[in-house]
Amino acid sequence: APEKSGVLIPVIRKHHGCFAKVAAMGEDGPGSKMWNAFCSMCVGMVVFPLSLYLLGSNEQQYMCTHKSIIFADQKSKVIQCDQPDLADGIAFMSCPIKEDSLMTFNGVSFGATGIGNAIHFKSAAAAMKAEMFQCVEYSKEEKIGNTSVKVYSYKMEWKDSLIDVYKFSWTAQAITARDYGCPGLTPGQGGHIWPSNVPRGTVQHYAPEVRAGPLIIDSELMRGGYASGLSINFATPVNLNEFRGSFEGFDQLPMTKLVQSMIQPAAHHASNWYTQVVKNPVFTNAGAGGAGGPASHPGGHHPAPHHGRRLFDFTNPFGHTVKTMDMSSVGPHNAAIDGSGTYVITCQQQRIGCIRIQFFKNWDTIVTMVSAVQGGSTLPVDVPSSWGCGTDKFQALEGGEESKSSFFSMMEESNTSTTWMMRVFGLLLTWAAVYCCFAPIAGAIDVVGDCIRGIPCLGQFLEDLLEGMVTCILCVVSCGFGCSCGLFVIAVVWLYMRPLIGGGLMLFCAALAAGAYFLGQGSKNKDSRNLVSELVPMTEGNNPA
Repeated sequence: APEKSGVLIPVIRKHHGCFAKVAAMGEDGPGSKMWNAFCSMCVGMVVFPLSLYLLGSNEQQYMCTHKSIIFADQKSKVIQCDQPDLADGIAFMSCPIKEDSLMTFNGVSFGATGIGNAIHFKSAAAAMKAEMFQCVEYSKEEKIGNTSVKVYSYKMEWKDSLIDVYKFSWTAQAITARDYGCPGLTPGQGGHIWPSNVPRGTVQHYAPEVRAGPLIIDSELMRGGYASGLSINFATPVNLNEFRGSFEGFDQLPMTKLVQSMIQPAAHHASNWYTQVVKNPVFTNAGAGGAGGPASHPGGHHPAPHHGRRLFDFTNPFGHTVKTMDMSSVGPHNAAIDGSGTYVITCQQQRIGCIRIQFFKNWDTIVTMVSAVQGGSTLPVDVPSSWGCGTDKFQALEGGEESKSSFFSMMEESNTSTTWMMRVFGLLLTWAAVYCCFAPIAGAIDVVGDCIRGIPCLGQFLEDLLEGMVTCILCVVSCGFGCSCGLFVIAVVWLYMRPLIGGGLMLFCAALAAGAYFLGQGSKNKDSRNLVSELVPMTEGNNPA
């Protein structure tokens, strides 16, 4: 739709015949529907071979991983936690981590140079998460008469990445909604500013190495290999209460008070008010509009003082003037530990621009692992190539104490469950791809249904019946064709990778198909014989004696 003087003007198209009502209801015309259908068909033609490749590679990955697990299980030897002499080879071990080998993490470890050593703790792996309280924009399409418009809403939320407020919408509706949802964000203030000495989002680090039993475990193995590794527990943050004395007192942090209208922005306005762009908006405590008197909506619909929202600084109960937040950097001089002891925070109350930081770590004290050992250090196991699989590197580590049998069983179960999830996903993808290939048929029936809709009384019912029947037929056909192709690819991979198993599966499927065929033929022959036996007496009765 073209834009003129900041107002979106809808383009009115003329439609004739059976598509007049379709255009009036805001639906696409026949040409647009068929174009979308052919685009869907092109997408399906691309996705279908990719889905078959995904299914085939998933089966190959399953069998190669299974082979590596069996090789490590058969070749590994159990070593004791206090074993003095350790020969090179493939080892399985389940031993406590030596605490003196753990790394000491602090703010500098994650790039938070302002925090420095004010917070420090030991672990094999740790993470820091920094978030800012920011204004977030949401939008949705709504119908205003026969016109579809975009309506905006705003909320203040903790986000671990910087939101560019200069990309927010500047329609009259958006400005008023933003004034209500984000009262601390006003024109001229600029956008959110992230501190220069705090990295955005989550930063993770592993210790270079730790010691467990007689082995030195490197950081690569700590990440898990074919197991979960020493994962960082993001559900249990590090308790920071012991570092409270190194920071500013919580009651000394900036504090603000919001005095707000009890009436939310009105839900109904003139339709052009949602799409009119406000040039160089000026805000007062009364809302959007000029600097004097009650502001009005650009559409002249009604006065808008009810959208007002005011922001005041005040003297807090502790008897000192409220501070303004300087967020150019974060450190002990302008941050504190919150009441829960889980955050380093820069304000007493949630307000735009406030920063909070959490620390997490791995809490495991025992590791269970399998890897190659050379000179007392771990390294991946070299798995030789076999039919259908190339050479591979294999090692695995899990937090906690496990026996050798349960450890390898866990890896087998994980490999199987991952394979089945990919099988289901791949088969559904083949189904969807084939259905997309049939989209022109569905599109043509949709166009025919638009014409049938014009029949008095029964038009809508007949249209729904026709489109529903065709959709069901296409779903069944695409499911049968797509899934059968996917299963055939899986069978071919098994036939190549494991000829005995794959060949047996193919013979079983062939036997089922042959049985179904002969059963159908037998039923057909039986019906033919019955028909002949009925016709013969009739023929004899009609012959003259």
